[in-house]
Amino acid sequence: MQPDETISAIIDGADKDLASPDGSTRWQGAIALGEFCESDPEAIWPMVEKWGSSAKEDIRTAIATCVLEHILEHHFEPFFDRCAKLVQGGNVEFADTFWRCWRTGKANEPANAARFDLLEKEARRLVHKTSPNPVEGS
Repeated sequence: MQPDETISAIIDGADKDLASPDGSTRWQGAIALGEFCESDPEAIWPMVEKWGSSAKEDIRTAIATCVLEHILEHHFEPFFDRCAKLVQGGNVEFADTFWRCWRTGKANEPANAARFDLLEKEARRLVHKTSPNPVEGS
């Protein structure tokens, strides 16, 4: 297989794993995507957007902690702007995914951290506004 074919096969496998009814399998899918955060963020972004918008909380958590926060760690621009567009467009599930991320690497640089924190507050407001039972401390 060519490198692009290998990445595509892994992404396809991760997509299937994330759709699994088994929680451990779903997390393994997110971990597989996470292997490409630094080297091929564009290749995995469609999966981040798809699964970061999932109705299942554990999938959103897996995408946030295994994938999205590491994309932002290494490639803050333009992926932060993509996150902002989804949150500001009212994607509640993705907003929930975003605010589960920690600031690391490039996301922790002062100017980026300020933008991150503002979007995190906006995401939390959106989630709490639309959630019938928001989690305490979230």
